[in-house]
Amino acid sequence: MKPVLLYLSLLCSLFITAQDRVLITGLLDGTAPGATPRAVELYVKGTVDLSAYTVQRYANTNTEGTPITLSGTYTDAFVYVVNGTDAFAEAFGTAGDFANVIASGTVSGNGNDAFTLELDGSIVDQVGGPIGDDTSIYTDSYLYRTNGTGPDGTWVADNWITPGNNLLDGLTLVEIGAIVPFGTYQGGGGSDGPTLSITATTDLAEPGTDGGFTVSLSTAADSDLTLSYALSGTATPGTDYLTTGDQQATIPSGELSVSVILTVVEDEQIEGSETIVVTLGAISDTSYTSGAPAELLLLDDDLGTDPIAIHIVQGRGETSPLAGNTVTVEAIVTGDFVDGLDGFYVQEEDADADQDSLTSEGVFVFAPNASVTMGELVTVTGVVEERFGQTQIRGGGDAGAAITRKSAGADLPTAVILTLPRADSLLEALEGMRVTPRDLVITDVSSLARFGEVEVTSDERIIQFTECNRPDAAALAAYRDSISADLLLIDDGRGGSNNLPILFAGTDTLEASDQIRAGQTISGLTGVLGYGFRRYRIQPTQTENLRLSGNDRPTSAPEVGGELRVVSANVLNYFTTLNSRGADTEAELIRQEDKIVAALCELNADIIGLIEIENNDNIALARLVDALSTRCGVPYAFVVSPNTGDDQIMVALVYRTDRIEESGTAAALASPDSLFVGRSTNRVPLAQTFRVIDAGSSNLGEELTVCVNHFKSKGGGCGPGNDDDGGAGNCNGTRAKGARALAAWLATDPTGVDDPDVLVIGDLNAYRMEEPIRVLEDAGYVNTKRLLGNDRFPCAGGPPSYVFGGAWGSLDYALASDSLAPFITGATAWTVNAPEPAILDYNTEGASDSLYAPDFYRFSDHDPIVVGIDLSQLVNSVPNSVPNGSGAELMRTGSHTYTFAGLQRAGSYLLTNSAGQVLGSGTARILGTQLSVAGLPAGVYFVVLREPGAGQATFKLAVL
Repeated sequence: MKPVLLYLSLLCSLFITAQDRVLITGLLDGTAPGATPRAVELYVKGTVDLSAYTVQRYANTNTEGTPITLSGTYTDAFVYVVNGTDAFAEAFGTAGDFANVIASGTVSGNGNDAFTLELDGSIVDQVGGPIGDDTSIYTDSYLYRTNGTGPDGTWVADNWITPGNNLLDGLTLVEIGAIVPFGTYQGGGGSDGPTLSITATTDLAEPGTDGGFTVSLSTAADSDLTLSYALSGTATPGTDYLTTGDQQATIPSGELSVSVILTVVEDEQIEGSETIVVTLGAISDTSYTSGAPAELLLLDDDLGTDPIAIHIVQGRGETSPLAGNTVTVEAIVTGDFVDGLDGFYVQEEDADADQDSLTSEGVFVFAPNASVTMGELVTVTGVVEERFGQTQIRGGGDAGAAITRKSAGADLPTAVILTLPRADSLLEALEGMRVTPRDLVITDVSSLARFGEVEVTSDERIIQFTECNRPDAAALAAYRDSISADLLLIDDGRGGSNNLPILFAGTDTLEASDQIRAGQTISGLTGVLGYGFRRYRIQPTQTENLRLSGNDRPTSAPEVGGELRVVSANVLNYFTTLNSRGADTEAELIRQEDKIVAALCELNADIIGLIEIENNDNIALARLVDALSTRCGVPYAFVVSPNTGDDQIMVALVYRTDRIEESGTAAALASPDSLFVGRSTNRVPLAQTFRVIDAGSSNLGEELTVCVNHFKSKGGGCGPGNDDDGGAGNCNGTRAKGARALAAWLATDPTGVDDPDVLVIGDLNAYRMEEPIRVLEDAGYVNTKRLLGNDRFPCAGGPPSYVFGGAWGSLDYALASDSLAPFITGATAWTVNAPEPAILDYNTEGASDSLYAPDFYRFSDHDPIVVGIDLSQLVNSVPNSVPNGSGAELMRTGSHTYTFAGLQRAGSYLLTNSAGQVLGSGTARILGTQLSVAGLPAGVYFVVLREPGAGQATFKLAVL
């Protein structure tokens, strides 16, 4: 570049930096459920296109940041990068600059994460502490920039208000919004220029008291200054008050202010006090910047002191039109939750209800010291307010509303039959009312211990999108929208967290032997529909007829037939190194071990693939195998892997030495490094070929190769081009490439045994329609759970093995090579883990200690996969009711051909599908009639043989 051009470029750059700049002014670590809202506040001076900037999050001690993309052009404004936008809006509102929200789930600082603002790869500003420092300085709290400071190219503690950790614990979102000083930063230096401010001068009131506001200048303008303003709030222009049509005002040159008058409209509608929010808009002189909005009150004279109907209090919207007003209602107590929620619910008698389906007849009364009973008629006086999104009546301070008990024994209002799906707007119309849910199924029990709540849906549990659909961002968004109206919580009628005892539906105490499981249908429950923490929830009031049915708890291992049993089991960080990723103490390790061993002994497998074993020179593996041999009463050994990788956890193969021997050379796939070694890679797969040595087995001498895997998880990003936003999640590319490498490696016969029968098992961390699974299917592997026509849920894929966020699918697989698939006699997930409450696990903390049992329930978070295999040429027969059945046998002669053996006389056969439809027939001759199933669609079929004088035999076939 020529010197003069370089000089001009630098001059221009300095000019832009001085006039148009961006800096970080605030950081929030919220305390609402999900630790929301979490937010970074940016201050934009001048006009700036934020797409040129990037926010980087440096989590914990990481020195490599995770980028957050910015967008939008802003002028003299605050902008918020937010995780938890609903919670943010509830805390701070959406007026003015609080509407400038950029949503990002990456804003997830835990009090020790640093954030930087970067431009062209250089740090412009920084907050949260030094990069790589693990010190928590804003946990459950906030940081805010001191006026006139910044931006800083590094962390400068002196430039920040640091109120300390845990400041926001226990606060409501509204209280958080009142404490955190977002939107108040004022820049220093001489570049901020003149400003306009708004002041509410006189409130409006019925009847006949007009009011208004004043707009003031910090410095008089040299010429007339014209400005526009917008009016919002709960009061309605034209109905509650009148203003000028153009909503503009002019401050003459040399003057410092102008006043605007609003005219009150007198009516007879009960509205209570309403608000008028004034926000400045366009300004004719762009050197002036506008200040914060102002709020006026409009006082209603129609409310009075007599009782009014609850449907007037509730109104037709999400918030009460009478919020902030003192009201009196007279209604029936429908739910007493004084001991759990510091109050109770009341509802209008049926005769007093209006006919508007969009208004609720019930409301919560905050009264922590009240003494009321269900069915009692009471008069309640208090202030209407919104708390955690629920309308309630509350007295001053914490005293609670004033209550007059009038009479007992009134008929309860009729409960509304509640079915899903139902949009939030329709649920809002039932807020505070008695409801009886119908046909609801538990889809999530993960919050039962912590919050006393379970998530329910209609018909069947929620399915992970990519379990049944190929990844697609648009289709995923539509799917999420569709299920959002199909979810509801059943609560325990208590506030707070980690309450003891753990209750289901407020009455049933959870025990180790309980059968509260996801997948069960709930009936016989009545409660009140409440709202809190951004979710509608039923607070139970009548549970004497409560019944749970369906998805019964298994009491034994599943029957899968065959001569060999292969199991894939994730053991959830079985670590002998204590206080690491698994057990914290030896006592916990023994409890964990007891559960795992109880499960594996019950499964009675010949070959076991283990996932999430500590990678510590086989110390953990050897201990677990010794425990298996001792407790199961049969000898087990483990395969010595030639390469266990460098991850903290590894996979392993275990086998019964009295029935199986290793017949190949154990092999591990550890290359390329980018897929199997280092951070964010798949764990090293292990393969070995086994031979049946049990002399009493019809499979004696047969061989089978088993390869156990653990692909990269969906947690933690792997970067652009690798992460998928269509539903497959983070690191999808790493898993897909790992699947391709695995298929190619297995095709090379890595164990050195010339046998095509291969079973790929393990936790592949991919749902059924995602690329890694399709890669292996394209390579000729068959999902054994689908092979034999298992459960319809989800989408005919067999029982799911995992739940995340209340959505179900399979991450765990047993995939058979095409040569092995015809020999599979059964395959399924053993559902003893995922549907169970996690609190039943081995941990000793909190309620887990008293709920522990040394059984196989909740030994992991994944359900094990169980596969039955018969490597002999005989096809298993199916029991039938015909006496003296034929002794003939059906033998495999190829992947799609069979022949009859042992016939005494020529007979006939029928070929049917699983629905009983006859697809073919023929003669079964003594000298080897060949039956072909080539060309039939994949599925389960039956061959019925009728042998004259000998009876009937039925055989079950699986066609690929």
